[in-house]
Amino acid sequence: DTKLYAYASERGLPGAVILYNSHSTERLADRNFFAQARYSTQWDDRWQLQSALKYTYGWNQYVDTNVKYEGGSQVDENLQHEYYAQATLLYRPTTEWTFSLAEDGFINTLSSNLPSCPFPTRISSLTALQAQYRNHWLHTKGILLGTVITEYSPVFGRSPLTVKCMPSLSASLRPFDDFPFYLRMLYKNTFRMPTFNELYYLRSGNRVLRPESANEYNMGVTWQVHQWGIVRDMTITADGYFNQVKDKIVAFPTTYVWRMANYGRVHIAGLDAVINGHISMAPYMLLTFGAGYTLQHVVDLTDSQSQSYGCQLPYTPKHSGSARLQIDMPWFDIGYSVLWSGERYSMAEQIARYRLSPYAEHTMTLSKGFPISEAEFTIRFEAINFTNTQYQIIQYYPMPGRQFRATLSVNL
Repeated sequence: DTKLYAYASERGLPGAVILYNSHSTERLADRNFFAQARYSTQWDDRWQLQSALKYTYGWNQYVDTNVKYEGGSQVDENLQHEYYAQATLLYRPTTEWTFSLAEDGFINTLSSNLPSCPFPTRISSLTALQAQYRNHWLHTKGILLGTVITEYSPVFGRSPLTVKCMPSLSASLRPFDDFPFYLRMLYKNTFRMPTFNELYYLRSGNRVLRPESANEYNMGVTWQVHQWGIVRDMTITADGYFNQVKDKIVAFPTTYVWRMANYGRVHIAGLDAVINGHISMAPYMLLTFGAGYTLQHVVDLTDSQSQSYGCQLPYTPKHSGSARLQIDMPWFDIGYSVLWSGERYSMAEQIARYRLSPYAEHTMTLSKGFPISEAEFTIRFEAINFTNTQYQIIQYYPMPGRQFRATLSVNL
């Protein structure tokens, strides 16, 4: 199968709320395109091959018109290309055991109109060996991932070769045959190189960013119900996790120019709880519901003498969640959703001037689908933030208040 995708936009960026200033001249334009093809074949019940190719083109332009710039404006243009190839060979010797070997290769390039751009080229190879065992009560999976990365720049030359080997192991148990309850465990070692955006974009890039690595531990439970009175297909999950992160890459955001930094030692402890399901309310009427809650304690433990030692990382709420309801009826569908977040701080120091207040954004939807000839049309109306809540995700950049949107989609 193949897929082509193209996207273009040109828009203004909202300026920061600054006393006596109501003017914003920042603009952003994007042109993105990708083409991909995937091929798979199965020789028999034991052997299967899948391969893929993908090319991605990404261009953006940032313009800020201001007398402080020479010539009256600052224009940043960045162009990235990515070439990607992948192949996976799967072997299934028995119904319980599965083995696979996967190879992913990337070539990434960056060019810019800025004189400080080093025009880097990065070549990445990911090799994953996986073994999986599954029966009626146990599902285990082990992965050994090897990463090899090299980068070259006409300005800085060739960087040292990066070689990493990262294991992960997961297991899911069903202790009771007649009760759909599952216990899950996971250990994963991860490694992430900074992206070109994080390293080289003007003002936001930080060329001395170090790669991020982590040890991740997770334990969770899942309860599934396919039919329980009027309740259908309900799933409840709860996960507790703890991550030890070295050189965590953290972004300090604005609307376009983000600043990147490393936090040498970060501990993350959290809890995720999610419920999803359906309720048969009446003939031809179905209620879909879902809710999620996240508790995250993400603290900087880099320097015990620092004022930010033991503090929550910037823009990371301790409490956040969402909920949704939708009633499907023969005449139309109506829905409600809410997204909420607890307080956050825009900087490492947790003082009043950097505090961002909690908020909840409420949205109502009304939609109707109808067929015309061979096509399926859907009209959707949305009242976004209909309570007109005033809040900020990025400090000094207020989000829009009450909004209305209408969408027409066609499925051929």
